[in-house]
Amino acid sequence: MKQLIPLALLAFSLTAAAADGVNLVKNPGFEEDGSWTIWGTHKHFGDEDKATLMTIVAAGDTPEGKRYLKSADTWEDGRPYIVQFIEMPQVAKSYVMKFKAKAPENTGFRAGVMYNKGTLGDPKTYAFVGNRIPVFTGTGEWKEYTVKLDNINAGTNVFAVVLAPSTAEKTDTNTVLFDDISLVAE
Repeated sequence: MKQLIPLALLAFSLTAAAADGVNLVKNPGFEEDGSWTIWGTHKHFGDEDKATLMTIVAAGDTPEGKRYLKSADTWEDGRPYIVQFIEMPQVAKSYVMKFKAKAPENTGFRAGVMYNKGTLGDPKTYAFVGNRIPVFTGTGEWKEYTVKLDNINAGTNVFAVVLAPSTAEKTDTNTVLFDDISLVAE
């Protein structure tokens, strides 16, 4: 009985935290190193390419804080992107993802969440089960964007927050600045 009480309190606190609007994203303003990684495919993807795709900029035009992410997709034969994996012991019915981005006027880019199930890093159990990653259009200025996440696929226990500097079109290339990412249960 004594062992069940701490487990019940932990489950309650996780549910309460989600209900209270806690941001699930680690390092949402890129103020620290880490938490984000490069994902996707490209057949000629080396260290120089990684620096192009994901650069943390520590000066200049930031909407908040001192740093932001600069992401450039310069390849016409691959769609790499930036991702943060969030293991979800319990998934709420809906979430809201908000972020700030600055992209050239009238150019497309993507951001949202992939839904996955299984054990992260285990190819035998880990599987993609759905996503909500819309295409947005840049304005040339910093702007806040919102993605509503509902109808989350059954079995989802890992979210992958995605920041993609281009659309999924094969020949689309682009550079986008991202900052202040949040993912909150509704």
